Amino acid sequence: MKNIGFSLIAVAIVVFSCTHRTVDKSPINDNVVLQVADVRITAYELEKNLKRFKEAYQDTASMEPGENDVEKWIQEFINRAYFLADAYERGYHEQAEVARGVASMEKLMIAQRRGILEQFLIDKMQPLDQKEIDLARERNRKKISIAYLKFKDFNTATHFIGGNQLKGLAEFDEAIGRSIGHQNVIHGEAVIEWPFVDFWEYGEYLFSMKKGELTPILMFQHGAYLFYIKDTAIADEPAPTDEIIQKLNFQQEVEIVADYQNEVNGNTHIIYNPDALSKFNKILSKLVPLHEFEKQHFHEILSENAFTFIVEEKQAQHSIADFIDYYNYLPFKQEIRSTEQIGHIIRSWVYSEYSYAKAEKLGITNDPEFILDRENYRKNLIYSYYETEELKKSIKLYDEAIADWYGTNKSRYVKPDGVNVSIFSFDNLQNAGKGIVDIMQNRRDTARLTSLKGLRDIQWNTNMGYGQPFFPPKVMQRLLFMENDQVLPPHELGDNYSVIVKNYDYGQQATPLHEVRAEIIREMEAFKLLEIKRGKLPGLKAKYSCINKITPEKYRQYL
Repeated sequence: MKNIGFSLIAVAIVVFSCTHRTVDKSPINDNVVLQVADVRITAYELEKNLKRFKEAYQDTASMEPGENDVEKWIQEFINRAYFLADAYERGYHEQAEVARGVASMEKLMIAQRRGILEQFLIDKMQPLDQKEIDLARERNRKKISIAYLKFKDFNTATHFIGGNQLKGLAEFDEAIGRSIGHQNVIHGEAVIEWPFVDFWEYGEYLFSMKKGELTPILMFQHGAYLFYIKDTAIADEPAPTDEIIQKLNFQQEVEIVADYQNEVNGNTHIIYNPDALSKFNKILSKLVPLHEFEKQHFHEILSENAFTFIVEEKQAQHSIADFIDYYNYLPFKQEIRSTEQIGHIIRSWVYSEYSYAKAEKLGITNDPEFILDRENYRKNLIYSYYETEELKKSIKLYDEAIADWYGTNKSRYVKPDGVNVSIFSFDNLQNAGKGIVDIMQNRRDTARLTSLKGLRDIQWNTNMGYGQPFFPPKVMQRLLFMENDQVLPPHELGDNYSVIVKNYDYGQQATPLHEVRAEIIREMEAFKLLEIKRGKLPGLKAKYSCINKITPEKYRQYL
């Protein structure tokens, strides 16, 4: 059932890059290499889309595309330009959906984590001096081992421990015992080292403490914590200078991102309308999970104000309808599974609006690369709407045809009866994360693997059927498509964190039609769409003029 298909538009839309080149300042190649009617494609756009194709090919096939694959892709890219020219002729570029989709994408390009604005700010970092490097080298030698109790909030913490602080290890151990099975209290352990990633808000404070000391209740954005310092250690040898510089740069990046987040928080304010959002959430709770809103479900409250966004004394009100449009037009989004996600989505919206305004002031939106990225996405979006409306709508699939396809290609729809795996169960995520490296590097060294830190159990060569899965469905799905000897990252299974090694699949069975029906429909639609394109292309080539500077001799430079 492993099919490798590389639909041009699927690659162009799904893996469109939102990242921006800020370190490499070589000139942008905006020379037009392909023009069909009034549609112009630059060398930059061609190379960007080709790069995404190669990455998608490698991800799916676990190998680089060959020369024939690249030449085929480039020919499809040229043919696609004729359909794009027809889309412009028919006015698809003027659709409001295109404008809104492009606006949503360009804001995502700027505001997302590791996006254009963040990278722009990071590139302004001051160079390091020797004094900073020497100080960091000493700090890097220290590590502290901690145990902690995490509480839902401050009130839960004070109620659970009977105050603001525990006295000594005995009380802390007693609290750990009572936390077992408690819904709002979690016990964990970690190692804190510089630069601070985990618990970075209090990294300096924890680093200053001594072995055996306890903190009072400390508040974090995601809950309240109590920490116990189990041990401290100083390495005998300092780390290499290049490693220290890398960590210093990382620390600066963390601080820059945190400072910018504080800037956004300090300059923006959200006033929620609890009445409207309560009505919205009441309806939403009956619809989740969902990946797109349908306005008819909320028709009675669409015009109600959901929240007011205030920045620099300017106010902007947004209705329930505005919120639905914002979410629906997001290029990449998480499925909504609970009403609790709505507040986070609103905050992300405000963050992106503030970030886009800041990017405009900094001149980022006038950068040639940003403009070409936006235009590239715009063309892909226009093509997507055109393909759906002009080509796909004519495709009709009936049950009899689907059954015939299944019967003709039945040998393709087989899957193993089950999978043989080895399961390494660890006491916590940190030990599992460290253990996976040893497991991947020392697969055959049984003695070494049985002595891994935090390892509770190993189940060697265990068979489990795909029809009667022991693991959650997503894990079984990943195992099905993994190669032999590949390793799954840690998964929380019961009280353990398990690293799973796929040894091999066993047995074989035909997959029933109802299980592969959706896959067959996709294959049939792709096949019929290709037939429609082949039938329509000669007429478009006769209708639209073409200037093609993408010669076969130039293909080699893209391999």
